Amino acid sequence: MISILGRIFGKVDQKVPRSRLVLPEDPELLYAIGDVHGCLDLLLDLEKQIAADADRRGLDPTIILLGDVIDRGPNSAEVVEHVITKQRRSDRYFCLLGNHESTMLDFFAQPDPRAGWLRHGGIETLQSYGVREENLTNRRLARSSIDALVPAEHIALLNDLPVAIETAKFFFSHAGVLDGVSLARQTDEDLVWQKDGMKAQYDGYDKTIVHGHEALDRVHIAPYRINVDTGAYASGRLSAVGLARGAVPFTLVASRQLNHAKI
Repeated sequence: MISILGRIFGKVDQKVPRSRLVLPEDPELLYAIGDVHGCLDLLLDLEKQIAADADRRGLDPTIILLGDVIDRGPNSAEVVEHVITKQRRSDRYFCLLGNHESTMLDFFAQPDPRAGWLRHGGIETLQSYGVREENLTNRRLARSSIDALVPAEHIALLNDLPVAIETAKFFFSHAGVLDGVSLARQTDEDLVWQKDGMKAQYDGYDKTIVHGHEALDRVHIAPYRINVDTGAYASGRLSAVGLARGAVPFTLVASRQLNHAKI
């Protein structure tokens, strides 16, 4: 558990492992959504599709966002607020920690104008909160801007995000798992950061690993590995995999027309 001081100041004690949730059984209907990256319009569209699909099936959906809900897209602050609102209304709406949330929290703990996070979508995230780019060239101005403009509730949410959710048949994390290492021995860094270029089949595990983090043209569905990241901020496509009890996995996709600057 993260300390109260950590919640207040946005600092994460790296020595304290993140929480990992275990659901008592596989939900009758679950949707795992890939990396949103600040694309609120696509998330809202996809959630409408999920609601319609769940209503057609007559089931209450469980939703898991697989991390990296922020950065690169234009509406990161609004996405975080949306997650907070959804979690207030439902105990079936989850969000995992991604590497972008992790680096954002590192920056908030110690703003550094040279931080790599700023070059990988951090500037867009801070702008969505109203932080002016020129204020990021100075540590003191960056600190005061963040304190003034980023709601403490948003930092608290990010600080409390789990790194994994496990059910009887599935294991959900942002980056998948380090192949050959048991699920119980995966480190937080493994679950949030590792990449293998989709080489591993994960067939040494007794559960299907569901993750994002490595953007593909379309959702990858295999017996032991499902990758749901379709590069929403660059492709204009945000995807979800649907996992209905007793049925084969299926996909839902929200898309929008890209302008030529993003192609």
